[in-house]
Amino acid sequence: MIKIFSLILGLTCLGLADFTRSNGVVTDSTTQLQWQDDYSDNKNVIKSSRWFNALKYCENLTLNDNSDWRLPNIRELTSLIDDSKYAPAINKVFQNIYAQGYISSTTTFSSSYNIWFIGFNKGLQYTNSKAYDSGYIRCVR
Repeated sequence: MIKIFSLILGLTCLGLADFTRSNGVVTDSTTQLQWQDDYSDNKNVIKSSRWFNALKYCENLTLNDNSDWRLPNIRELTSLIDDSKYAPAINKVFQNIYAQGYISSTTTFSSSYNIWFIGFNKGLQYTNSKAYDSGYIRCVR
């Protein structure tokens, strides 16, 4: 319970986030989350996929000898938004970034057929179909 509270508290204090990068992994000192920023497994191109395949990609990812990666939920993905930046609205420590939509693991309340995405061009959230729409993948652990 304390870990969940700490994560929620960390996500609400986004202005205090300090990101560091090492060996293709970006660590957020506020949330202690580690983010994939190495796509050498995909010829150095950020992976794009539909929801189910994105879940599998993260579950099967091994990066820096760690294999406990997963697709982030919408709150975690939102924690990467930097409102002081534009196109992309994400911390400059990330070296591999597309401004278009990143897929989350979170389904919408109104329909389990739709999921949340983040567009890092402006840092906006939006929904699309999990069965038909693809998004870029940034795994977390």
